[in-house]
Amino acid sequence: MKHNALTRPALFALGSLISIGTALAEQVIFTEIQYNAQAGQPEFIEVKNNTGTPMDFGTWAFTNGVDYTFPDFNPGDTDAHIFQPFETILVSPVSATALRTAYPSIPAGVRIFGPYTGALSNSGETLTLSDKNGVIMTTVEYNDGGKWPASADGTGHTLSRINPNLTNYEWRNWAASSSIGGTPGEDNTIITTPLLVISEVHFGPDGNTDWIELHSPTATVSGAPFKLSSEKTLSDAVSLSGTIPAGGYQSFPAVFTPDLNGDINLFLSGGPAILDAVRLDRDNGEESFQSLPVGKEFYGGPGSTQDQPNNPSSRQTDI
Repeated sequence: MKHNALTRPALFALGSLISIGTALAEQVIFTEIQYNAQAGQPEFIEVKNNTGTPMDFGTWAFTNGVDYTFPDFNPGDTDAHIFQPFETILVSPVSATALRTAYPSIPAGVRIFGPYTGALSNSGETLTLSDKNGVIMTTVEYNDGGKWPASADGTGHTLSRINPNLTNYEWRNWAASSSIGGTPGEDNTIITTPLLVISEVHFGPDGNTDWIELHSPTATVSGAPFKLSSEKTLSDAVSLSGTIPAGGYQSFPAVFTPDLNGDINLFLSGGPAILDAVRLDRDNGEESFQSLPVGKEFYGGPGSTQDQPNNPSSRQTDI
């Protein structure tokens, strides 16, 4: 049985960073969404004019998700209703001052609109921005389950678009931000080569996890600064110790209980930031879940490959 894993690493001292810049694709795009925010983190929606052409966005409105209508033409400020070429704007339920206080890295020149009413759904929804004639300019149906990034759901990290050339609707085009709070008003940054990933999860006879295996793709890593948790708040975190050699696998004792449906979320943290997050659905009493390629797809089934390269017996080729 094939299961998904959402590997969305977070800010850490090691790892390869990629900055996602601009490109001509959809004319208007959502580029970052802070939903299910932590205390002290206001929600925000980042929108980008993905063209070299100015647009009149007077009275554009969100027609799904939240309630907000952009200001109309103002004779006292004739550029206020113009979405400038390649401009990035922010929309939030709080004042511009409050948003900048919460996210002090927002560049001074970035325009902030709002406040909007309503709130982004913590469980996912369709978010749509339409022009003054009701024509949809951009829309996304994000989710807090399935293959959408688990570490962008309530951990403080944001849902960040990877490539402006790919569609909003493609879950593969969204990652969790590399840092808590994301990069509102700036190009998104994610880590393409994670420091550590969860590579295998094993369950004992009682139905709880009994060990969880980590893989270090590129560098020798000490387990001391890291923790495993089944709660996005990291309230049940288990501290790790030991060393994982470059390219190696190391399992750690960790007891976590799936919910009544067999679902379990697992978070690997380095400090307050999430390095990796995995969603698993143990609905058939699987002994283990192994990822292959490591850090990508998870497969559940019998047997295990503790502290060894993964070789899930249940792996099937998608048709």
